Amino acid sequence: TREMPVLPLRTERLALRMMRSHDAPVLAAYRNLADIARFQSWSMPFTVDDAHRMLAEQDVLDDLPTSGWVQIAIENAGAVVGDLAIGVGEDGSVAEVGFTLAPDHQGKGFATEAAGATIDALFATTGVHRIEASIDPSNWASMRVLEQLGFLYEGTARRSMCVRGEWVDDMRFALLRDDRADWLARPTTCETVELVELTTDNLRAVSAL
Repeated sequence: TREMPVLPLRTERLALRMMRSHDAPVLAAYRNLADIARFQSWSMPFTVDDAHRMLAEQDVLDDLPTSGWVQIAIENAGAVVGDLAIGVGEDGSVAEVGFTLAPDHQGKGFATEAAGATIDALFATTGVHRIEASIDPSNWASMRVLEQLGFLYEGTARRSMCVRGEWVDDMRFALLRDDRADWLARPTTCETVELVELTTDNLRAVSAL
């Protein structure tokens, strides 16, 4: 069920809205860069026509559909700096998230800020109870984003994806509604730091780090 719209969203620095076909040139510009595409599965080259075809169906959408994939524009100071990909399963209970930032806008926390706001909106306004993400094992930057949002690593599917003719590993992460609530309520400061012996009793907690 959906109590209120997910989009548009605003954070301290960002505006999040449905991408439109007029965003095709900027989407194609960063998607067609080798450094951006190396951890992604879209075909290369990625042209403006490809972007138009992807976004044309979204021109009639004001909010996330009850199922299927959409691209959400991430704007900073009125300019599109990247996008979120949100996919909602057929029954509306499980979603997937992905994110891409143009090179000049990476390393500023935009992905964490945008994905965090969207995730919180999904949990607050829809029936989604689980959000999944999968990434290339070499994509350390995306791993840091997911960990900063409270996602938990669930395993690696070996050579499970064929990307441009090569079978590659796929790391799986997920975030449950309760996980997110616990993450937001966690202590973020500490008064003391101490070294403790690694034992069988605390091994699971340490491994989770």
